[in-house]
Order: sequence, then C-alpha cells, then structure tokens
Amino acid sequence: IAGLLNYEYEIGIIEGRNDDSRIHSETWMDDHLVVIASPHHPFSRHSTVNLSQLEQAKWVLREQGSGTRRIFDGAVHGLIENVNVWKEYEHIPVLKALVKNGTYLGCMPYLDVEKDVADGHLVVLNTPQLNMKRSLSFIWRNDAGENPLRDCFLAAAKRLVKRRAKEAGK
Repeated sequence: IAGLLNYEYEIGIIEGRNDDSRIHSETWMDDHLVVIASPHHPFSRHSTVNLSQLEQAKWVLREQGSGTRRIFDGAVHGLIENVNVWKEYEHIPVLKALVKNGTYLGCMPYLDVEKDVADGHLVVLNTPQLNMKRSLSFIWRNDAGENPLRDCFLAAAKRLVKRRAKEAGK
C-alpha cells in the first residue's frame, strides 16, 4: 500500500482488508490456510486433529507480522493457550522442507502447498475448529485513472481463477 501511495507501483496484491480510502481494492480470489504435516507425522493418521493435539505439537510458522501469521494467530486466539513455535521463517520453501522432513506442524495457504499435498510430500490435517479463510485482492490508487493494461491484467487473472476452479470441479 505504501508503495502504491508513493507511486512506486501501479498495482498490488494483498491478503485481507485495505482500510486506506485512497486505495481501490477488488477481491480476486478466496483461499484458506491449512495445517500441514509430514505423511510420517503421528497426526497424519488421524481423521481429525483436535485443539489439545495442536497445542502439544511443535510448530514452524511464518514470522510475526506476516499476513499468514496474523490469520493463524487470530484463528487460534482463545482456543489454544500456548502454541509451541520452534522456529519462524519468512520463506515458504524453508517451512515446507522443515515440515516434510521433521516432526513439526506448519500452517500455510493451501495454494502454496497444493502440489506438495498432491505429490504425497505433505498432508493437510483436518482441523475443523480453526477457521483460516482469507481473500486475495488487487489494489491500486483511486487517482490512477483508466488503465487498459491493468484491466487486461485483471481480466487474465480472473480467467485463471475460473479455469482453475473448473479444473478442480468446483
């Protein structure tokens, strides 16, 4: 948002809300965060993982202040008293590698782990007590005026989402 307001960028993508009245926001797609584990993790054999089990687990998570971490922290707030965070990292590939090869749980956007799950390298744990939905939105300055290139880009991005949903059978 700061980059848009400083005229460094013409368009951006954010998760969550935009509260700045100088910025136009248009929802692009919905996604959700999932709790992931190695296929060898003991919890991967459970049909459902409860809050007590999640509280006992060792976690590797995104760093404080990231959008993903805010959603996770908000979802567990009031439900899990103490999350045992072993390490925090900024980079998704590092987190996925630690979860794949360790005894840790992670929490990431489904879009970031979808291929790993399909390939059998990660397992999504069923955690029905956690609501970790999010929206991804395109943003641009209100004073940007008409921009055919931006409109073309937005239309192409929306087509990708529709095609992806159609291929997934939704």
